[in-house]
Amino acid sequence: MRTILVIDDDPVSIRLIEMIATRYGYETVSKSSGHDALTWLDTAESVEMVISDQRMANMSGLELFSTVRADVRFRHLPFILCTGFADEPTVREAIRLGIRHFIVKPITPKVVMEKISLVESERPRIMESRDAAMARLRLSDLEYKSLVRTCREHILTLRDELSKAFKGGDRITMVMVAARLREPVTLVDATRLLHAIDGLESTRTWKDLDDAATLVFREIGELEVALEEETRPHLAGRSMGSLAP
Repeated sequence: MRTILVIDDDPVSIRLIEMIATRYGYETVSKSSGHDALTWLDTAESVEMVISDQRMANMSGLELFSTVRADVRFRHLPFILCTGFADEPTVREAIRLGIRHFIVKPITPKVVMEKISLVESERPRIMESRDAAMARLRLSDLEYKSLVRTCREHILTLRDELSKAFKGGDRITMVMVAARLREPVTLVDATRLLHAIDGLESTRTWKDLDDAATLVFREIGELEVALEEETRPHLAGRSMGSLAP
């Protein structure tokens, strides 16, 4: 189940967003403060996006956003900020920080669903669709499958090298292996894994390294499943490769 984290100290706003998100197949986790949201995120297995109010006690929506984005695991987590109609300075500051999606209060179901749908359409994908990749690379079906098999084998070999370096606490080797991983991952346009590699390469502390490596291994697992699916026989006229859960 896809999960949206909703943060607001107004229970009515939370309930409205919950009802709208549930109607479209999302599970929601609701918190009344930024601190509670951060505590939940620290152990969350999966979250698709965050919808947060700006004006809350102790921690504002902008402060929450900055803290979330400082965590290597959530550097690309979509974030929707709810603001008041006349709060132009906040919107300018939010844009400066990197927030691109806003909901102006009072909240309406139509706007909430439009924003969720827009964020969905922009989400990084596990890998490029089969048809798009074949057209971009100008490959036949058999050539595409052969390339996918080779990519999968190479990525899994590099995963094992990365795992060995990780267990040995060898950050330098991990970064070097991650750089080699970029080529096959870029070839199949696996955006989510590329983002995870970016995070691994930018780490400065052992905790960040541990979090980034965990994310890379998780995304490699997702990509492995997708690549395996691409080598299976497909029904004529049907593409199985549009992989953006």
